[in-house]
Amino acid sequence: MFRTTFRQVAPSRRQGRRAALFLVASLGALVAACSGPTPYQPLLHGEGYANQRLEDNRFRVSFAGNAATDRATVEDYLLYRAAEITLQTGHDFFIVVSRDVEPDRRYSYNPPPAWGWGWGSGRGAGYGIGMSTGSAEADTRYTAWLEILVYAGRKPDQPDAYDARQITQAIAPGLRRPRVD
Repeated sequence: MFRTTFRQVAPSRRQGRRAALFLVASLGALVAACSGPTPYQPLLHGEGYANQRLEDNRFRVSFAGNAATDRATVEDYLLYRAAEITLQTGHDFFIVVSRDVEPDRRYSYNPPPAWGWGWGSGRGAGYGIGMSTGSAEADTRYTAWLEILVYAGRKPDQPDAYDARQITQAIAPGLRRPRVD
């Protein structure tokens, strides 16, 4: 008589770690995908606007977006913040003294579900076939800076002078504000 026995095979530690890593990476990607573009907000977790008064009428203003925030939006939010500062300090227009936009490219690799097949002999010789379909993705995050001078009165006719009220009226309809829970 032949006896048949079945053995229950537990997953190896390596398989368990791979599954946990895949789950964490998937959840991270899902959270990132659902977060959307950076809203117009004070700097929070590296995203949003910040400003510093350098002199009575001179300010440094910055806005940092996430990977879902395009360059044009970052620059619009930066101009909007400069206009807000101008109006909050009792002025009418601002002049941009310097500006800069810096892209920060980050690359991530998405590992594939892998499979393979192999055959070997007892003396150390072997043959195998494997397959990988992983992909690499680039995320670009923009940070922009302005240094501005704020003034009261009528805006001069020069390219780097902005009327604060006109800027707020033009950009406000497209602002994405943070959700209030």
